[in-house]
Amino acid sequence: MNIDSNNFIPKKRNTNIELLRILIMVLIIMSHYACHGGAYDMADGLNKYIAAGLTLGGKISVDIFIMITGYYMVNSDFKFIRIIRLELTVIFYSIVFYLIACLLWKTDTWNFLSIRNSLLPTITNMNDAYWFIPEYIAIILIAPFVNIVVERLSKKIFKILLMILLIAVSIIPSIFFCTPIYDGNISTFIFLYLFGGYLKKYGTDIKIKRAVLIIAFIGIWIVHSILLINLRENLKLSVEYGLFPDMLRQCNYILTIISATCIFLFFLRVHISYVGFINKIASNVVAIYLIHDNKYFRQYAWNNIFKTYNFFDSKYMFVHAFVCTMIIFISCCVIEGIRKRLVSNFVGKIEKSSWIVRIDNLLNYK
Repeated sequence: MNIDSNNFIPKKRNTNIELLRILIMVLIIMSHYACHGGAYDMADGLNKYIAAGLTLGGKISVDIFIMITGYYMVNSDFKFIRIIRLELTVIFYSIVFYLIACLLWKTDTWNFLSIRNSLLPTITNMNDAYWFIPEYIAIILIAPFVNIVVERLSKKIFKILLMILLIAVSIIPSIFFCTPIYDGNISTFIFLYLFGGYLKKYGTDIKIKRAVLIIAFIGIWIVHSILLINLRENLKLSVEYGLFPDMLRQCNYILTIISATCIFLFFLRVHISYVGFINKIASNVVAIYLIHDNKYFRQYAWNNIFKTYNFFDSKYMFVHAFVCTMIIFISCCVIEGIRKRLVSNFVGKIEKSSWIVRIDNLLNYK
């Protein structure tokens, strides 16, 4: 059984994209080291810029993830079992870590709200720990209807639509430091989904060398980090002019989208023969997210296991962040492998249910 973004991809996936999937999950874990581990708020000197860069890497990775989804799903049929698999995985880890928090770590107690949140993590958002999951599921549910529209668009009209959306969800909010028109991440994710779908259908008219893409990405990332820190350190001036630092950390900020585009285009132009091992590891990325960013795990792990507070002023902070990330990544892969073995038969039975087929037929209407 495959649970995560890989559920939305053909069985034999492009290894270059799967390698990118692994990279962005590494960046997401490192961003959580900075955010939830405290470095973003407490580090000083060079480390505060490193922590800012790591934080931004997480949002860049989210944007890439949605681009990948659009790239693969724009031509694919809707499969409701994909959402079922994802939701079962979310609930599994939500319940398991709640039990661990109550029985071992003593970081929570048996109470109505915690039990409700653990049983319904997608609906309750697990106190914002799993913010990405409900929004991602929303995009997957919207995708069949978006795909119908995409089929009827000419290349020229598709470009115009993308430009309108880019202005509405990114450029205007980035200039005026406001939320995207109408809503937050959903509109941004729809744009990113469509952009990924456009690249799948038409490629890109701009032929930029891979070296230029990497140099541009690094340069923009550095500038983005410096801007973020400078706005934070001049908070009074920022608020006076309506320049709120956290806006720079959003998925829709223009520099975030440009950075994500550079990396995505780079990996689209990297040609790697099929490597089953890489693809198998990449199949665990959302489970890795669900494990390491569970609200119980993250509040215990960063402080009690990895003791990030000891490295805020250390010249080895980045090394520590990378080592912690690798430990988490590998451990979560092992845990997810065990979980898959435990539930594969159960999910297989659900997959064969007639009601799953009826939902697929309903949403695949064209």
